[in-house]
Amino acid sequence: MKNNLYNFTIILSVFSTIFLGSCSKSPDVAGKGDGTTGVVEFNLNSSEFERGANLGNRAATQDVEPELFLNTLDIGNDMLLISELSEDYPNDKNQQAELRGNGAKAAIERTDLPEGVRYRVVAFNPDGSLKAQQEYIRGSETATMLLDGGVTYTFIVYSRNSTTLAVPAPSFSGPQTLANASVTFPGNADVMYFRQELTVVGGEDPNRLNIILKHLNCQITTTIDATQTGYDISNVNMSFGPHLPSSSLKLEDGVITRSGTTNRSQTSATFTPAPTQSVTSIVSANANTATDLRIASLTVGQLTLNDLLAFENLPVTPGVKYNLLIRLVPTDELLIHEGRPAARINGVIWARHNLGADPTLDPDAAPMDITRHGDYYQYGRVVRSGAPNANIANPFFASNDQPHNAWNSGTEDFPVKTAADPCPSGYRVPARREQASLIQGTIHSNMGPFVGGNSRFDSAKILVSKRDISVRLTLPSQGFLDATGNGAPYNNAGIVNRGFTGHYHNSNALAGRRASWMVLNNSNIYTIDAGNSHPGEIRGRNIRCVGM
Repeated sequence: MKNNLYNFTIILSVFSTIFLGSCSKSPDVAGKGDGTTGVVEFNLNSSEFERGANLGNRAATQDVEPELFLNTLDIGNDMLLISELSEDYPNDKNQQAELRGNGAKAAIERTDLPEGVRYRVVAFNPDGSLKAQQEYIRGSETATMLLDGGVTYTFIVYSRNSTTLAVPAPSFSGPQTLANASVTFPGNADVMYFRQELTVVGGEDPNRLNIILKHLNCQITTTIDATQTGYDISNVNMSFGPHLPSSSLKLEDGVITRSGTTNRSQTSATFTPAPTQSVTSIVSANANTATDLRIASLTVGQLTLNDLLAFENLPVTPGVKYNLLIRLVPTDELLIHEGRPAARINGVIWARHNLGADPTLDPDAAPMDITRHGDYYQYGRVVRSGAPNANIANPFFASNDQPHNAWNSGTEDFPVKTAADPCPSGYRVPARREQASLIQGTIHSNMGPFVGGNSRFDSAKILVSKRDISVRLTLPSQGFLDATGNGAPYNNAGIVNRGFTGHYHNSNALAGRRASWMVLNNSNIYTIDAGNSHPGEIRGRNIRCVGM
């Protein structure tokens, strides 16, 4: 996609001649304006998705972020098919949460539209009557129209996000007015919409209208990862449902009415064999929590898997973009990884000791004591900020303005270890998604009283695999080394909640989710996101490394 904006000028006038396949217009019944002709310049910038309802469960704290939606399927031969659905979230800090006009926060992802995308511009007079319409191809806008200066027009822009398929003209249920205008699309169309009023000012200086098209259907990008099997993926045939085959877009307000016999959104693809493959599906359905994913066939190496119900009861919302990661992995087990005791849970290899603890000790022995506590680290630092028994950070980095990818130069789905990562060889700091997967793939219980105090080293959370009771992790409740203040330089405030809560860093590759970590207490375990508004990154927390 190109990052530059395509600026083009559309000149509109009541004296335009109607050409077949070019501009069409209706008589001007809304007045003649001030007698001048205005030039309107359109900047077709990008398209946007909005955030939807939270996935998974929330703990009772305002900072807790939505968990990913996870399902695990035993496909035999000691293999699991793990499906993880999460909302797509922008990596670019310029694409983070914005404030809407009503003050409500709505996180938005914006992306540039590629050259060649077809779209249609429709202009309506102040009284709602049709003025003019034209289909354009981004990057090749040559047709012109003329409009009167001094008149406020309503511009409607819509597209199906295609470089090959024409954008249909609107139909009218009565007189050719905005209130009667609609467009019919097939259910698999990636429908986008924009509306804005503009008062055209006559003269040579152009009037500028910035266009950001909003996606109206749900888009799911599915990535299938068979890396741990050692084989390549060559074919997939899958479908999401429910899905409706037809939709009608009302131009007045951008509302879609979906219709037809409920069926499924089919996606079939044959690939050049590779360990990971991605496909994109458009699901046309109203907001629901009953969407499922069925894989009719998936070919990995010489093995073809058939008739898999990978997901059911998925929560999906129109206009929201989701990422679905499907991993084929070995089943849960205890193992030795890079010379250290480890546990594989939901396909992720977890160290059985906190970073800094003695890996030769029994990690699950009761009662918990200080010998199995680990070191504390500030976010993005390779140097520890405190030993297991520390009551104050030393060293303490008071500014700690580390980049959001200091520990992960890759993505949440495919993390890449950096030089600042303090985990030993063959291990790295876990991604936020991996912590959420661990939480959902285990049964939780407690060791010790969970009573706070600077000398309380006797409490821990026990996470047991849902598939194998012998596979477990024990996470000490070490509290955290606090920092206070409203801005840098922050204050070194010492240990907080030792014995009462545990706080574990993740590598947090998303710019909009800096200062993200996992929290445990006597009643819950969850991932949390404090954003960029307070010294979340400055606090020293523990790390439980994952294998590479």
